Amino acid sequence: MDNIANQATLLYNNMTTNSNTVTTQILSLYDLTATKEALLDTYTPNQTITYVTRVENTGSASLYNLTVVDDLAKGLTQYIDNSVEGYLNGTPIEVNVQITNNTVIFTIDNVINPNDNVLIIFETTTPTTRPDVLTNTQTITANGGSTTGPIVAVTPNPSATVTLANYVSLDITKSANKASIYSGDTLVYTFQIINNGNETATNVSFSDVFPTGYTINSISLTTPDSPTPIIYDPTTYVTGTTLTIPNLAIPVGTSTLTVSGIYTN
Repeated sequence: MDNIANQATLLYNNMTTNSNTVTTQILSLYDLTATKEALLDTYTPNQTITYVTRVENTGSASLYNLTVVDDLAKGLTQYIDNSVEGYLNGTPIEVNVQITNNTVIFTIDNVINPNDNVLIIFETTTPTTRPDVLTNTQTITANGGSTTGPIVAVTPNPSATVTLANYVSLDITKSANKASIYSGDTLVYTFQIINNGNETATNVSFSDVFPTGYTINSISLTTPDSPTPIIYDPTTYVTGTTLTIPNLAIPVGTSTLTVSGIYTN
């Protein structure tokens, strides 16, 4: 909505006196405002984020064909099927959904009268590519006065931003260097510990119970931060056939724990 303002001036005997300023509001026949909010400030890959869009008819005439086009963070996020909910002045309404490669489009068939508000709530899945920032922007329009009336658009386009959280995500795989052995042979177990997050995991505890008859002779760990192997003394970390290493620091990337021993039966 715009305002007009004016002020009168008196000039007498080279002296100027100004009146007060009078402001008059110009009402809009068709006007649409909107906000968008993410219910999380930060995200991790493959996480669900809920968004809430609030649209209000701030004009003096009814609006039709309310349409919300969400760019899904320029296609980086994915809309979760059947997650949308719609409300008109707090009462549930149907929301039509159209999904494209890079957008999701929500349309409302209900007439939006002056002072009515619409809530559209939906969920997306965050990407595995881990961009530092995800900004979802919406283009919101309606027709003023009738289904074929002039296009009314929200300006500026509402958006919501979430940033990548600091997080740890650990995976581990185990392999042996031989598929078959004789009693008395050396058998080497290799453990790949992968930190798929973006910060170092601390206070990690590793443990494994090896087969009866397996005697551990050497233990070493290489990490992206320490390519020179860290050596662990079996007499300190092995009890029976159980190997336990507490307080490991696993940086981002792949670390390799190697355990070598002899198997006898």
